[in-house]
Amino acid sequence: MGYWLKLYTDILDDPKYFKLSKEARLGMYELLLVAKKIENGELTGQLPCIEDIAFYTRRPVEEWQKVMPELVSVGIITDETIPTITNYAKRQDTIPNDIRCKQYKLKRNETNQTRNETNQTRNKTNQTRNKTNRVGETEKETEKKQNTETDKEKEKKSFSPKNFVGEFVNAVRVQFTNNDQPETIRDLVKDYGQDVVLQAATWYGTHNPRNMGHALSSISGMLSRGWNTKNERLPSPSQIIEQMINESEKAEVINGK
Repeated sequence: MGYWLKLYTDILDDPKYFKLSKEARLGMYELLLVAKKIENGELTGQLPCIEDIAFYTRRPVEEWQKVMPELVSVGIITDETIPTITNYAKRQDTIPNDIRCKQYKLKRNETNQTRNETNQTRNKTNQTRNKTNRVGETEKETEKKQNTETDKEKEKKSFSPKNFVGEFVNAVRVQFTNNDQPETIRDLVKDYGQDVVLQAATWYGTHNPRNMGHALSSISGMLSRGWNTKNERLPSPSQIIEQMINESEKAEVINGK
């Protein structure tokens, strides 16, 4: 006995379907259900006798005697020794893998196309919004933005990478161990300014320096935590991480999490 029945939407485009009376249309679906119900492992589409059909559908035999000829006339039922639903096995059988793959690819392509169109629309909207925001700025605000420079930005412009790296090495009293470390120093200067970085390096150099890797990790952690020359001791990276975790846990307790 089968439990699931396939119905195809293309029946709505079949003129034969609309030639049927309302009783015959309902009968067509009920006969599909009956054929599915009495399946015994084979997709035959064969129907039982009209008395059994009347029993399964709870409709009088007389009604089916009117409906069956109408379904036969349009080819939905084949009127042979045993009434059979036309193309039942073809419609109810498992979809072949190659067709299933084609359907999947087609659906995936349609989904990707819709996603791309949505992204394009979103990008256009963002571009329009950005243009509107720029137009909405007054000339005074624009001029103020152009003329305002922070001390750190001025410091960046006067920054000499080669000379400062040398000063940094002298301050921490250790040498480079790989070629990426000078770039790390330059990144620190961009974030905190050369004066602050050099002060931290000098302070680190007076606290038993280990190697350049430890120096950069420690100084970076110090500066990210708001270090200043009044600090009593040099925190290690592991100590900084532990402090951040403790503060996070305290914040969760305060917030009731």
